[in-house]
Order: sequence, then structure tokens, then C-alpha cells
Amino acid sequence: ASGAPSGAAAAPAPASEPPKPDALSRGVSGFLMPTARRLLKRPERRAGTGARDEVLRPPVALALLRLARKLPKDGPGEVSVLVVAVCAAMRHRDATRRDAARACLAKMGAAGVPLSKLLGELRSALPTGYMLAVRSAAVNSLLTATDALSDDAAATVAELLLEDLLGDAAAARDGATAGDHAAGSAAGVPEAKKLGSRT
Repeated sequence: ASGAPSGAAAAPAPASEPPKPDALSRGVSGFLMPTARRLLKRPERRAGTGARDEVLRPPVALALLRLARKLPKDGPGEVSVLVVAVCAAMRHRDATRRDAARACLAKMGAAGVPLSKLLGELRSALPTGYMLAVRSAAVNSLLTATDALSDDAAATVAELLLEDLLGDAAAARDGATAGDHAAGSAAGVPEAKKLGSRT
């Protein structure tokens, strides 16, 4: 009887290929996402100065996140764009806007966006001055919202927490406690007062 010899090795299984975007995915990434991204921020005028400002819309950011994570090819890039926008919103002068952005970032972490990605962008967006207290508050919110700490994020969390307790973030917070009103310090930043109350 014909057939493969009993001792012959089995043919290797064909390598699996990443899923190819279908017409619906191409339409979402090529038209719907760019169109919806224009709604991510709301233009407004600052009271008193009339200066043009842009305010993050957290519900839009979270809706775009859910949509982006369904895209087989462009999803990771779209998620990165959203993370950058939300972290940048935490530089806003208005504390209520920062609070909304911080809550949005925590929900992104709870939804499964890698903590290492969120922490890395936080570090880039909020590097100095009053922003360190804002960053520490955001890290605290992320750790509260996420159940597990992955190995790749553990080192970054440890570094940021050490800065919170001993480094530049602590100095910024202590400056606020001592009444330091120097430009760029944490004086008057609500996040610094909240952090001070928990340390």
C-alpha cells in the first residue's frame, strides 16, 4: 500500500499569519477613526484672556479606545495616540480638567492598556515642576485601578514611587507645604496637597 513511511517526520504546520484587515476594519481605521479623533478635544476660549484652548473629552477618548482595540492592524498605533492625548491633558492649568484626564487614564489601565505604556507616557508628558505632583497622583490612580502589576512595569513604578518619596516629586510637594510660590513649583497644586495627606 502506498503512503508515507511510518518513520517519516510529519510535515510542519504552516506558519500562522496575523489577521488581515477586512473591508470594515479598513473603513474604521481609514475614515471613522480619523473623523472621530477630531472630536477628542473641545475648543473653547479661556475666561478673561479669550485665549483659545482645547479640552479633552474623556468619554470620546474611552469610546475611541474600545474601537481602536478591535482593529487588527492599526489598533496599537491608535491606542498610543489616545494615551499621548490623555497624558498631555494632565498639563492643563485647570485642576478639574486634570482630574478628568487622570480618571480617564485610570479607566484606560483598567480596560487593559499596558501599564508600562501608560507609565512611560506619563513620565514623558509630566517631567518637572508642578507636573511631578500631577504625575504622582496619576500613578497612584493607575495602581488603584489595575489589579495586577506586570514585570515590565514594575521597575518603572518603583522608580516613580522613589521619586515621589525621595526625589524631585517630593521636593515639589514639600515646596508647596513650605509655602514655596516659585514659578513652576507645586505650590497651590491640589494634587500635591492630596499626596501630602497620604504620605
